[in-house]
Amino acid sequence: MSKEQMKAYKLAATEKEILSSLDHPFLPSLLTHFESETHTFLAMEYCSGGDINVLRHRFYAAEVIVALEYLHEKGIVYRDLKPENILVQDSGHIMLTDFDLSLCLISDHGEYNEWKSRSFVGTEEYIAPEVLWGKFHSYPVEWWSFGVFLYEMSHGQTPFRGFSRKDTFVNIMSKDPFFSSSSSLDDLIQKLLAKEPTERLNRKQIKSHQFFWDM
Repeated sequence: MSKEQMKAYKLAATEKEILSSLDHPFLPSLLTHFESETHTFLAMEYCSGGDINVLRHRFYAAEVIVALEYLHEKGIVYRDLKPENILVQDSGHIMLTDFDLSLCLISDHGEYNEWKSRSFVGTEEYIAPEVLWGKFHSYPVEWWSFGVFLYEMSHGQTPFRGFSRKDTFVNIMSKDPFFSSSSSLDDLIQKLLAKEPTERLNRKQIKSHQFFWDM
């Protein structure tokens, strides 16, 4: 047995000894263990909620949905959803800021401002395809940006960033994002980043998605 193998064996033995001694609701219990010629296996209970990062993503994502829902009920499309515009209050809850790019679909007189909904606005990596195509857009652009936000929060980068602004726009319009897993979060993101607005999840479908199963 090499020095590296001996060290790994001692570390596994130490972990097994510690786990065997634990009896606390916030700590794991060793259910069983077994060894092969090259590996030591420790079996512990399955934590279906995932690690704390998953819980954090779910919590902040849910609060962003609630904030966007309120805006949409008032006829407002936020149009600039990105991490820089999502602040965390002392209470731990989020606050959306910067409404200079927002669109009021319903005026004070109750009129529908369709002409405004063709304007080209937003942060380039978060802009929805229909905005780049110059098409009429409304609430679905919000859920596209929400999908980009979730991707960046969970993967550490936005899904369509190119070497230039033009490359980024081409990627948004023509490429699919890369996913390294088949988690419920990635499934949600994939359904939010549908190129066609009519194929994108709406707020009711988002709230009933498996990712938010316990909220």
